Amino acid sequence: AMAAAMSLVLFASQLPIPKFHRRSEFACLIKENEYAIYDGAVEFFTGKTVLAKDYGQVIKEYQLLGLAAKRATYQGKSFMVGALARLNINHDQLSPQAKKVVKDLQLEFPIHNTFYNVLAQAIELVHATEIAGELLKDLVKNLKPEESIAKKINLIAKANPKGKTTIGYSVMEAPRGILYDMLEIDRNGIIVKADIITPTVQFLNNIEQDLKVYLPNLKKLSNQEREQKIKTLIRAYDPCISCATH
Repeated sequence: AMAAAMSLVLFASQLPIPKFHRRSEFACLIKENEYAIYDGAVEFFTGKTVLAKDYGQVIKEYQLLGLAAKRATYQGKSFMVGALARLNINHDQLSPQAKKVVKDLQLEFPIHNTFYNVLAQAIELVHATEIAGELLKDLVKNLKPEESIAKKINLIAKANPKGKTTIGYSVMEAPRGILYDMLEIDRNGIIVKADIITPTVQFLNNIEQDLKVYLPNLKKLSNQEREQKIKTLIRAYDPCISCATH
């Protein structure tokens, strides 16, 4: 598995990376002594840290007429989430092998070239493979049978153990970036309100801001060449429009 991950890094590092620079805001999860994926607080590159329950105070969602996907801004501006954002903020917490890759490639952070997101994804595969190996070793050594605690809880509608209105928040890193979820459940266990902010919703505006800077450099190209360059930039973000229509 590690050999495959390293091969992907080698391939990604040899891809031609267009010259491009635009200072973006970045955001990702942070957690002490860990390359945060499943929990933690959200940190923006400019330094602001936000708890999951407070995301609505800083991430502003809105809808554009005629478009299915929502949009989101931070302090009224676009921002980027995903592999490059995570490396820019958390590169010091990468696994040893991933750190060695960064050193061998002579990468210096922060990187403000969006096209490097592809290489960042490959580096994260090295990190994930190494961490997964350590976790598997720990499981083999320490795994014990566990009894589900669900039997000990008096669930209402198998959803709400409190029997009253409850609001829950969660935030984690999906491959494309931060994923926010909020659910409000009434005393009968019925969901009465829900909110999901996908990574694509968050970086859609940033794609457009990148294109505004990138397009003037493509004036001398043919329409076909220009279209291909635009697609390359968009795909560097790895957007998922279908999952952005919540």
